[in-house]
Amino acid sequence: MEVGQIIDLYKEKGLYDKTLFVLAADHGMGEVNNHVTLDNIINDMRFNSFQSLKWKVIPAWGSFEANFYVGTKYKFNKEYNAVALWGGNSDALIYLKGQKKDSNGRVVFESWDIKPTDDDLKSYSVGGDKINVISRLFEYSPGIGLVFTNPEKSVFNVYSADGQGQIREREQNGKLEFSYNIIKGKDPLGYADSSAIAPYLSKKIFLTDEQWINLTYLTHYPDAIRRISYSFENENSATLNIVAKDDWDFAPWYVAKNVLSGSHGNLNAQQSSVPIMFHGPGVKQIEMPFARTVDILPTILAYFDRAATGTQGKVLPIFADKNKEKSVINTISYKNGESFVCGKTNYYLESIYGSYDKRLVKTDGNEKTVIIDSLKNKFITLNKKVNLTAIIKTVDCSSKIVFQEEYIAENKLGNELIYDLK
Repeated sequence: MEVGQIIDLYKEKGLYDKTLFVLAADHGMGEVNNHVTLDNIINDMRFNSFQSLKWKVIPAWGSFEANFYVGTKYKFNKEYNAVALWGGNSDALIYLKGQKKDSNGRVVFESWDIKPTDDDLKSYSVGGDKINVISRLFEYSPGIGLVFTNPEKSVFNVYSADGQGQIREREQNGKLEFSYNIIKGKDPLGYADSSAIAPYLSKKIFLTDEQWINLTYLTHYPDAIRRISYSFENENSATLNIVAKDDWDFAPWYVAKNVLSGSHGNLNAQQSSVPIMFHGPGVKQIEMPFARTVDILPTILAYFDRAATGTQGKVLPIFADKNKEKSVINTISYKNGESFVCGKTNYYLESIYGSYDKRLVKTDGNEKTVIIDSLKNKFITLNKKVNLTAIIKTVDCSSKIVFQEEYIAENKLGNELIYDLK
């Protein structure tokens, strides 16, 4: 109702047709009915943990009274060996001291400056015993969904109770690329269950983040590859990142019981998906299959012809001006799918980040030519549904390219479309 009143006010003042409106949210929300208290997990593993936030009363809705206790440097150096930080209810960061051991496996030194590897975590000395911290988390509660670690530079492990996957990151031609494969058991992210994604896992193929989000945005854990790897990009990142299983969070039971029925912080689609809408002069009507919230700022800057220097994200293809739109597409298009070779000529489709549309490209040596800049404009039938695009079915080098309609998220193909090469 309030948004409608704001829009009415803009119209009343004659500003509606002169204003760029952007509607978005910072996160989704998921229903939660089960809770596991983060501090209990750490304490029951016998860590001496600094508690960054202690609830001193059972709060009424909206009060969230808390007693902040600031630990001294001495306590951090001499007493504490763990810090657990509660995120958006359904995610948490766990920092553990690294341990230096002698030849007999006895701890001779502990320090926050030592980063524990996965092998260290699987034989961690605490409370007079050696424990596997990772497996103990899953044993503690069915509410633990995923555990992430960063055992070495550009390597990120993804654990569930049933399996382990591994993300690897590299820089290629100035762009970051990621591979993901299954180390053992079931795929924690569920990507291996998709016939479209599984081949990239089994062959350990590196893909750009545009390609990964294009493959995964409709899965249970959309865009997880980039989000997991980026969560460890700071030198002060946690030892372990954990997210709750669906329908669970890490809120203390006495808080959750009284005031919390929803949560965020999980990587699942329910808690990750938000609306992003643009409206204003110069914005064309288009429905985008996916985008990231970090794309909003560079898109706004591009709208006002300002450089997006120092920002993350990509400019989205929302512009009615054809020259401006073409300039944007040239920076966010990416090869996705098969190539067809005719002598020295290579034909392939380029996807356009944040769009159901594609364009047909050919390369001849080092020369690249866009043959069809928009399949949706070339083949009007592709506009009968928003989520309709096309794939290349066959190429007859002497005469034609045969496309086939592809209904995204419906797992079906449609009619053939012919492009004359003559």
